[in-house]
Amino acid sequence: MRKWVLVYGALACGSVALLLLIIWAMGGLDQLTSLSHDGFVALLLAVGFTVFLAFFLMGLSFYSARRGYDDNVMDGRDLPQTDDVWARQRRRNSKDRKDQP
Repeated sequence: MRKWVLVYGALACGSVALLLLIIWAMGGLDQLTSLSHDGFVALLLAVGFTVFLAFFLMGLSFYSARRGYDDNVMDGRDLPQTDDVWARQRRRNSKDRKDQP
C-alpha cells in the first residue's frame, strides 16, 4: 500500500478526533448522552457506513481515471448509435423466430 494513503488516513482520523475532543471540552456533546446505547450504536454504524461508502466510491473513480477507462467515453464516440442497436436486436429476434419449429 502506498505511504500517502496511510498518512492521509491517519491525518483524517486524527483531525476528526481532535475536532470531537474540542467539541467535547466545550460541552457540546451533551445531546449525545441522552441517546440510548442502541441509538448510539446505530448512529456510529450509520456514520461509519457513510464514510466507507464515500471512500469506496471515490476510490473507484480514481482507479477508473488512472487506468484510462474514462478516456474512451468522454465524448461518446465509442458508443453505438441507438438505431444500430435496435436494428441489430430486431434482426436477431427475427432470426430466432425463424429458427424455432
